[in-house]
Amino acid sequence: MIACCAKKRECKAVGCTVDLLALHKPYCLRKKLCPDHIKADAISIKGAGPGLFRYCQQCGKVEPLSRFQAGKR
Repeated sequence: MIACCAKKRECKAVGCTVDLLALHKPYCLRKKLCPDHIKADAISIKGAGPGLFRYCQQCGKVEPLSRFQAGKR
């Protein structure tokens, strides 16, 4: 019998170690962001360079902060 272990999937925001599998929220798992970072005004993404990003609720993607107007998401 082969033992199977669930792989820990972490939020892709820099410094965040939230286990997305443990949240039991399929949307967060699919977008690879925890609920706090989905709602955040600006985040840094692992492996995306030094810029700041924000999650776009309209298109469902993480976009550069420069693509947003002031308080709009």
